[in-house]
Amino acid sequence: MKLRYPKIILSIIGYISAVVIYGIISPFLHIERLDHIGAFLAGILYVYTLTTGSATLMLIDLAKFNGPIIGISAGLGLLIGDSFILILAREVLSDEIYLLAEERDVKSLLSRIPALMRTNQSKVILSCILIALPIPTELGVVLLSSVKDLRKAELLALILSLHLIGVFSIIMLAQAI
Repeated sequence: MKLRYPKIILSIIGYISAVVIYGIISPFLHIERLDHIGAFLAGILYVYTLTTGSATLMLIDLAKFNGPIIGISAGLGLLIGDSFILILAREVLSDEIYLLAEERDVKSLLSRIPALMRTNQSKVILSCILIALPIPTELGVVLLSSVKDLRKAELLALILSLHLIGVFSIIMLAQAI
């Protein structure tokens, strides 16, 4: 039996495995004692939908002990996590994404998106909103990676800036509570 989208399926299995492994080892890590290293790890975990909740809680706890400066370490972790997503979207999954986009149902769905929303400017604006919000960033990063006019360095600088906004908003909310 030949799988139609093996890389996408493997990615999903990888996400699920990461959650299971984290669930097993997290009680032994004592993340709150790891300071900036813990914030960096929380940043990496934050970008993935399945680990956003636990990463957010880790950032809140770390901010209580270390203050807002912990956001810089978390922002760098977010950048690393999103770099993995960029590599996955642009280099590993791109052939299957284009194949999936050619499916009749997907074409039908995409054709319902207004032409104005399919421009590079609209993609960048929507991506920036999705990345800066305190929610998982996979969709925003993948959408931003579809803008071919942006070089990798520009993408990473933009993503880091947006993540710092999002992380500091989480930290400031946590400290206000």
